[in-house]
Amino acid sequence: MFDDPLAHTRVLAAMVVFGVTSWLAGNWLVPRVNIDALLFLFRDQWLTFAYVAAALFLLARMPGLTGRLRFVGNAGRMALSNYLLQIAAIDLLFSGYAVGLGHIRPVIGPAAALTCFAAEALFSTAWLARFRFGPAEWLWRSLTYGRMQPMRADASRSFLTELP
Repeated sequence: MFDDPLAHTRVLAAMVVFGVTSWLAGNWLVPRVNIDALLFLFRDQWLTFAYVAAALFLLARMPGLTGRLRFVGNAGRMALSNYLLQIAAIDLLFSGYAVGLGHIRPVIGPAAALTCFAAEALFSTAWLARFRFGPAEWLWRSLTYGRMQPMRADASRSFLTELP
């Protein structure tokens, strides 16, 4: 399905329908009907199928987007480092023992999430222009292989060539 999404249109369309239906049922039907058995079938996590299938359709129909979305791939190459950075930032900003800003209203949440991801993507692109891995990924690889992994990237790569 990932190699040729257009050849699997029916399966991907079924994934979108199932994902959206499960999300709607989990958020609207289950709380109103109060049937605990439905909780195992209708879950928010199934919406991921809809996201993945829609992204595959979009990239298959518009292959030029792949180059423009390279910064998203850079953030993915540093997924562990970015995750740890997110958790640390959220903990420091919203915990009672640090800055303690309270909470973000649902109206502001999507904009805050996109801003946070954009900052991570730019940071990841700049970092990967100089280094092979993110700091957490480098540590993980070094521990896995039992020796220090090379950290520096090739000198031929530059930050400006990595930007979309």
